[in-house]
Amino acid sequence: MNPVPDSIEFKPSSSKTIVSLFIGLELSGATGMAIILFTAIFSHQVKRLATWYTFCASWTISCLSYSLLFFAGEINSPEPRKSICVLQAALMYSVPTLTAASTLALLVHSWYNVHFGLSKPPLESNPRVIMTMLSAPFLLWTLLLIGFLSLGIKSPSLVHNFGLYCTFMQILPAKISSLFVIITTFSTIPIQVSLGISLCRNFDRSSSSSTISVQTLKMVVRVFTFSFLILIGFVEGLIHLLTLYRNSAVDMIMALLPVSGVLIFGIQNDLFQSWLAWTGLPFCLGGYLTRNFGSHSDEGGEEDKTVLRQIRHLLQLVMKKGIELQPRLQSLLTSNEPPFDSDVPTITEMLQERLAHIFELEQQLVKMRIEAHVYESLLSGMRRLPPELLTEIFVHYTAPIRQRDYRLSIYSCYPRANAPHQSSPMVLSHVCRKWRLVALSTPLLWTAISIPHRTPLGCINYASLVQRCLTNSQISPLYITLSVLSSAQMQHRSPAAKGLRNAGALETLDKFMPEIYRWRYLHFDILTSQTMLLERNFPPIPPTGAPNMYKIFFRAFSADLDSPEVLWALELIRASPNLHKITFLAPILNLGAASWIHLQYFESRRGMRLSDLFLIFIGCPSLRSCIACFELEEEGPSLPSFGESDPLIQSSHLHTLQLTHLRHAELLAILQWLTLPSLTDLTLAGHHVSDTWPGELFQSFLVRSACKLSTLSLSRFSYSDTNIMDHLRLPNIHDTLEHLELDKWKTPISPELLNFLTFRFTSDSPVNFLVLPKLIDVTFAIHAIVQAVRLREFFLSRWYERSRNHAPFPVAALQRMSIVLLVPYLPNATVSGEQIRRVFSRIEEAVDIDLETCVVDGGTDYPEIDKLGDWDEI
Repeated sequence: MNPVPDSIEFKPSSSKTIVSLFIGLELSGATGMAIILFTAIFSHQVKRLATWYTFCASWTISCLSYSLLFFAGEINSPEPRKSICVLQAALMYSVPTLTAASTLALLVHSWYNVHFGLSKPPLESNPRVIMTMLSAPFLLWTLLLIGFLSLGIKSPSLVHNFGLYCTFMQILPAKISSLFVIITTFSTIPIQVSLGISLCRNFDRSSSSSTISVQTLKMVVRVFTFSFLILIGFVEGLIHLLTLYRNSAVDMIMALLPVSGVLIFGIQNDLFQSWLAWTGLPFCLGGYLTRNFGSHSDEGGEEDKTVLRQIRHLLQLVMKKGIELQPRLQSLLTSNEPPFDSDVPTITEMLQERLAHIFELEQQLVKMRIEAHVYESLLSGMRRLPPELLTEIFVHYTAPIRQRDYRLSIYSCYPRANAPHQSSPMVLSHVCRKWRLVALSTPLLWTAISIPHRTPLGCINYASLVQRCLTNSQISPLYITLSVLSSAQMQHRSPAAKGLRNAGALETLDKFMPEIYRWRYLHFDILTSQTMLLERNFPPIPPTGAPNMYKIFFRAFSADLDSPEVLWALELIRASPNLHKITFLAPILNLGAASWIHLQYFESRRGMRLSDLFLIFIGCPSLRSCIACFELEEEGPSLPSFGESDPLIQSSHLHTLQLTHLRHAELLAILQWLTLPSLTDLTLAGHHVSDTWPGELFQSFLVRSACKLSTLSLSRFSYSDTNIMDHLRLPNIHDTLEHLELDKWKTPISPELLNFLTFRFTSDSPVNFLVLPKLIDVTFAIHAIVQAVRLREFFLSRWYERSRNHAPFPVAALQRMSIVLLVPYLPNATVSGEQIRRVFSRIEEAVDIDLETCVVDGGTDYPEIDKLGDWDEI
């Protein structure tokens, strides 16, 4: 048996003609590929696939590798330098894998564009896939190059000059390189078959139904053509793998491949246009190339020829008729003679011909304008915007509402294509395929969801919309608005139908529950007139709760303290530790331990317990605004259990406190245990007319807190006017107060307080003593009979009669006075406030006067009622 040979037998080429031809082909391929590559890189007119650039670069590197001895000046040397020879040998056996792999990547990229067309996003939209296709050929080439270089450096005696280039004499490098080339080239065969089938299908379709663009189709045909030539590399690999002999014939055939690539990929209209623009050749040559290499359909050419024939025939008719009628027409045009009856048909015929010619020209003009508009649209800047910038524009344009207010217009479905919200992402996704892909791949456009339930079919109608928003928003925070509304049609439905609507709302809520960790804002409205009669329970809240919940708005018309919707909402609030704002428009019976360290705004307008409010003050150190109502149908107030030794509760950041329906015991607890140094807005409203006002305790609260009030509203308390004047004289009130509202159960203020608020100082008052210097608006009630005259005289003395205006108004900041005119009810007489309104309406120079008439029980003592008769004379 013969031993297996371990070396290759070469037939070196001694012919200088073959060497020169081989080097010429390689240099032509390298130069052509380099010119095409750099033209595509630096020209804005040339757009190619990303893998096309690596394809051109790989073939340029291949041609330069085969010409390395030529550049080193040792092409004719029988024994070149070992360093150059080793480098070229390593390149010879590694660079075929680079060209084969880059060609395979370009072929796969072209197959994807043809096979999927516009039904899927381009590969460039997936950075990982496109980077793998671009870097894999060069990574494989680098690994083989390093391996072959190591072999050549370790055993330089294995390197031999073949005549055309240096190679390894050992058989192993040739087998490795050939095996890689065979595997890569063989992989292109099924792709070429599939690509050919897809191309045939696109050729059979019309241009309107084709799934790929004309430019892409041209590129794919070129790639498909060149991929058939790559099969020569498959044959060469088989020859190197199965035989041990080498000759220059196979290498000359392989040297023709890059030249073929230059011809296939270099003869393109956009490349020629770029070269013409750079070299400054005459424009006529560009027009010639456009006519010969541009894309004109045969159908368009036939239409142009038909139009030219019609115009030529029309001109011949006009010339013929014009020559025949020239003398007769000349005589008619130069005189007032009417045409003969025999002239009328001929003139009419010529007129019709010219009108027909004008009509044809107008039709051509319309067609040209439409085509010009189409071509102008191709140059639109929107087509050139990258997806990243288009995404930012979409997000800025839509600006989805992150939270809802009290307007009824919010109870509409969002997002929806036919909704009144024109900025809906559904509208953007219906413009074109590119916009649809960008809109569907932008999570921020799908984070705001509004689902109203008016009918029992709400859950079915919105199921696909909810699923689409949850899918498209990916992991972005969700801003959910869910409402159960009472429509006019549902008023006459049976309880079972109403139960189906409520159950549908809970089913929609079930779809959101798996994504509760993404909830950022929840607006839950139950605008039904009765408590929800449910056949199913509310979805359970997971142990992890809603850790990312930022704001919650809950409203229910149910008056039951233990209704299921209220209990579920309270459980959700307790399971959301990072809340910043709570708006709860439903009764709160037991809020539980409050541990919202980030809570800044709390609002409860349907009733709660004072003990729950104190838990909020204790457990929410960042609280800034608190609005609470204590209107619960209970026998007595629920007070916190504090002892005398317990420390006071201090809320350092609270600036707004509005408490309504306060019982006397609750007011005492608030003033006794709270210290609010940052308080600027204080609103207190009582519960019963018999509740007395703790003047000393309120004074102590203001002094202890050392706050600077800018707004003070005291209503429905039985305080004395002396208490009010004492409070207003405190430094932390009279120096900073801007808004004042006094409402003592619709009873008039005393004359002393009226003088105090209207700055009517007595003779013994200090001259420079200014009360409430920053006051902007004030609200109080006066007796329409007893006190209105005094107030009117005060205004008239300062603004209405300029001659009596000797002193300026003490407070320059005052802009508005809201006055409640208490008109007494008399059984045998009618006292109207219209005359009073008419007098005050004439005063418009300094402040706005807002008058409100309120009818109260009449009395027996009206000493100044006789003064009303002369008001109209003012």
